[in-house]
Amino acid sequence: MDGLTKLLLRRYAPNDPRLTEPSGALAAIAKTTSSLPLVPDIKVSPEALEKSTGMVVVMSASHYSESVIFAAVTEFNRAFPELMARSYMLPVAQYGIPIGSWVFMISEEDD
Repeated sequence: MDGLTKLLLRRYAPNDPRLTEPSGALAAIAKTTSSLPLVPDIKVSPEALEKSTGMVVVMSASHYSESVIFAAVTEFNRAFPELMARSYMLPVAQYGIPIGSWVFMISEEDD
């Protein structure tokens, strides 16, 4: 199981027996979002979105203010500059994800 799948399980299914602690960059995302409410925020299942687009929603603009999302993205990108190109706020609404949401693009090497 890849790290982003573990992060999604931690966020959306915290009691799943397959769940283990994420490490590295994923631990930073989990730390950034751990104190925030855990609410599904997209119109399609996270698994379907990830499979079809390679995009994981970390924080949705429909549940968090722009300033909260911007601060979290900035903190993560400063901590992990090598992942900065794959971690950003959406400039336009896509696939039911609101504009300004924090998304992380999964590369094929993560599989």
